[in-house]
Amino acid sequence: MVIRDKNVEIDIENETIIPLTKVGKHWPGPRCPSRATVFRYALDGLKIEGSDQREKLASVKLNGIRCTSVEAIARFLRAVNGQSAVPTITPSQRRQQAETANHLLQQAGY
Repeated sequence: MVIRDKNVEIDIENETIIPLTKVGKHWPGPRCPSRATVFRYALDGLKIEGSDQREKLASVKLNGIRCTSVEAIARFLRAVNGQSAVPTITPSQRRQQAETANHLLQQAGY
């Protein structure tokens, strides 16, 4: 199930969900931002240098607790550092691609 919260998606079935208060354990690098900063990234976003755009850390509320995912942290950091997003394929998309490939191979006689 993909949850969309203000145009930011988190796939709660296939991503590792963590509360925003625990983000520090999953933040790469020697230092992690404070809890207040993490909440600001999720709610207000971070202004992208050289533009008027803001990038938000994907988050959703689950049972009243604001959460994000380990994968969303990686997407956020790639976006704010100007790196292109790595195309993500969900397990169901991967399964569908495999089924299509197998069907094509069977039609071709393999």
